[in-house]
Amino acid sequence: MTIVISYTIVILLAIFFSYILMQEVRFLLKIHKNKEVISKRVLVARYITTFSIAGFLISFILNIAIYVQIFNSDMLTSNITAIACFLFVLVILILEYGIIPKINKIKQI
Repeated sequence: MTIVISYTIVILLAIFFSYILMQEVRFLLKIHKNKEVISKRVLVARYITTFSIAGFLISFILNIAIYVQIFNSDMLTSNITAIACFLFVLVILILEYGIIPKINKIKQI
């Protein structure tokens, strides 16, 4: 029973992160479609955020596949994918709470 609950939680997390990625891509497409005036710095930060979310999601799914032994490899281990997940989350946090809010404060002044 515990295994079923843990697999369910992992699947729900993967679905949640996929939803976040789709929202970020939708935001970027909206910017391009409306040709909104936005600074290049914000646009580059959003591109990097989207890339980081996608990288995190891929690393997360690879980590799950390695754990369930769907994907066996000597080169790719769960430690490497866990480090990749951590680095992508670190980049996302730096962008979301460090760079993008500073840009928004500059626009308000």
